[in-house]
Formats: sequence, structure tokens, C-alpha cells
Amino acid sequence: MNNNDENNPQQEAVNHSEAEFKELQVEATSTEDLDVESALREIEAAEKRHERFAHTLVHLPDGKVQVTEERNLLFCVEASEKTIEQIVSSEGPAVRKVKDARARDGFRYEFTKIGVQALVMSRDLPDVIRHMFPDYGVDNRLTPMQEECVPKHMRPIFNPRITVALHASDHASRGLRWCIGIVPDANQPDVRSILSHMLKTIRRVCRSKRFKYLENNHRQNARLRFKGACEYMTELFEQYSKLLILRVDLYFRPNEKEWADTEAAGRSINSFMRALRDGRVVPDMAGWLYRIENGFRRGIHVHLLVAMDGHKHREAATWSQAIGEAWVAKYSAGHGSYFNCYTRKDHYTFNGLGLVHISDHEKLLGLREALRYVTKPDFHITTGFTKNFRKGQPPNSKEVTKRGAPRKAEHDMSLVNKVLRGN
Repeated sequence: MNNNDENNPQQEAVNHSEAEFKELQVEATSTEDLDVESALREIEAAEKRHERFAHTLVHLPDGKVQVTEERNLLFCVEASEKTIEQIVSSEGPAVRKVKDARARDGFRYEFTKIGVQALVMSRDLPDVIRHMFPDYGVDNRLTPMQEECVPKHMRPIFNPRITVALHASDHASRGLRWCIGIVPDANQPDVRSILSHMLKTIRRVCRSKRFKYLENNHRQNARLRFKGACEYMTELFEQYSKLLILRVDLYFRPNEKEWADTEAAGRSINSFMRALRDGRVVPDMAGWLYRIENGFRRGIHVHLLVAMDGHKHREAATWSQAIGEAWVAKYSAGHGSYFNCYTRKDHYTFNGLGLVHISDHEKLLGLREALRYVTKPDFHITTGFTKNFRKGQPPNSKEVTKRGAPRKAEHDMSLVNKVLRGN
């Protein structure tokens, strides 16, 4: 196994120029007088910037990374979510009447700001989804043949707001194209009627009890996952005063996306996770958790966090690489690639990777935000897996062999409880 990450073709993000990652760097904060709340906000902002950048990468078979059109696709989807939010939070119309002495009736119609946003969304969003998922309609319906070929756990499921935006935009775009061809004209009655109906539909659906329940449930599930992950990690620290924290993202290669939509791909993920739990991937594993996510360009992928016994192991880069290489060589049927997150440890103020001691404030803060990232609400689309998030079981204290100096019971867990449990 090669310990030099920079020479390993599977370490995709290492090949990026430093300029691409400048925006992800955050100035370091001194441990002295560390303000937890401001530090957490700083870490969360860095994670979001990393997340946005990572979602625009395609991992090529030669190990390099390429920034692709997914960046523009994400901008379109995020803009649509913001448009939905603005429509729901206002009562403004899509068009307004303005005086115009040159007009035959002394007035004309023009699009409002929210009307323009609705037009752009209806024009772009359905085409983006059809381009990225040609086998799916905006309502996620498949033909009988597709129903047989595409397993349910590999089908994209859009979050509630994107689902509403897709349905409303698709319905409006068909009418608008029929009425006006290419250039929209607010003075056409049919155009005004279609946009007015679009805004009313979005407001009615998004203000309904059913929709609010779905969104609240979406957020509540993420909060519960995050709380459960923090509790799980705290229980690990109760048994191990030092943990070696590894983060690895497991992918199928972009040119293998068609294969990734098969039952065999799902079995590959399950087989790897079973081997990881059984200790056949890395030794002395204290705990693990992972989230399966879907992406526009990258398709199904896994965000994995592993905790090893920090009293026995210190080589985070080496063991992260071992996990990725095992996925590629043994479990992905030749279709996999991976990203060793440790190669980007210097781009975080508090990275939470590597050796984490119960007294290390900065590392614990970084670990907390890493847990938030792994348990966050699904970005835009999720999968049909029964459980997209899983974690191990807390260890039995009688089965754990403690190494290193004994800890003082009245002090050793106070910082962990403060950062991870909020006590």
C-alpha cells in the first residue's frame, strides 16, 4: 500500500490546483478564548463551501478530477428553491399593470420580479432534470420496462420543495411554450393566466398542512440523526480516550453511472459495509457511520466516517487510503473510485480528522461539524434505499481494552459532553 497520497491515482482531489480551493480556506482561530458558537459557525460555513465545491466534481477513471456542468445545474436547482421560498412568503402577482401612453388602452402589462423568477424556473428546471435523469419524468414515473430494470433504491427522490417546483414548472412550461413559442409576453392573457395559476398552485401546496408536515419531518429526521450520531460518538469516547477519525467518500465512476443504477451496485455497497463492520477492511475499528446520497452527475455515492482505536493507530492518511483501495479493488466490481478526505485536512480550521483526544477542543469541534455534514438533510435528491443513514452500535465497556494513561473520571469527559452533547 502506497503511503504517498499525492502519487496515488485514486486520490482525486489532490490533483486540483490550490487556486480552486482558496475559497474553502478559513483563518485559524486560537484555542485560547475560543468562542464555541462562533467557531461552530465558522466550521459550518467551511463545510458548506466544501460541500458546494465537492458536488461539482466528476471523478475520472485516471484518478483526476474535473469540474463539470453540475455546477451550473446546482445553481439552477438552488435558484428554483429560492424562487419557491419567495413565492410562498409573499402575495405578489406575476404581472402588473403599468400606465403607457403609447399603448392602445393607455396601459400595458409587465412581469414583476417574482414573475420573471417563475418564468426562468419554468423554462430551466424541467429541462435540467430531464437532462440529468432521462429515464424519469418530473413525477418520477417509469415505463413498465424501466420499472423492471431500475431497482427502487437507485431511483432519485427529490426533496419536497424541488418536487413542487418541478410539477409547477413542468405544467407551466408546456402551456407557455404552446402560447408564446420562445419570447414571453406579459400582455398575452394566456401567459398571465398560466403564471397566475402557477403561483397560486405553489402557494396552496406549500402552505398546506401536508407539505409543512413533510418539510418539518425532513428537518426533524436530520436533527435526530445528528443528535444520535453525537451521542454515539460520545459513547465511543467513553471507551476510548483517543480515536482515529477517518472520512472517505465512495463513488462509482461517472462513465459507470448506468451500471450504478443496477441491483449489483446496491449489492456492492452492502457487501463493502458488511466487510467494514466485520473488521475485514481496517483493524481495531471502534465505530462507523455513513450516509448514502444521490447526485445529478455522480449518482449514488457514500459519505463514510470510521473511528479506529487511537491508542493503536495514528496513520489517518494510510488507513483512509486503505478503505478507499479496498472499495475499488474488492467490492465495487471494478466500477468504483474514492476520495480520501484527509488529503484536504489543511483546508479546515478544525478538521476533526486524524487522532482526536477527549481534551482536544478544536478537533472535537471539527468532528461535531463532520457529523452534522454526514447526517444533514438530503441535499436535493436522495435514494430509494430503506435507510440512507446508518451507524454502528455502542461498544460494550467490558469488551474494550483501554490503552494509555488512565483518565480522571471527574474531568475526562467534560469537554466531549460540552461539544457533542451540548452539556
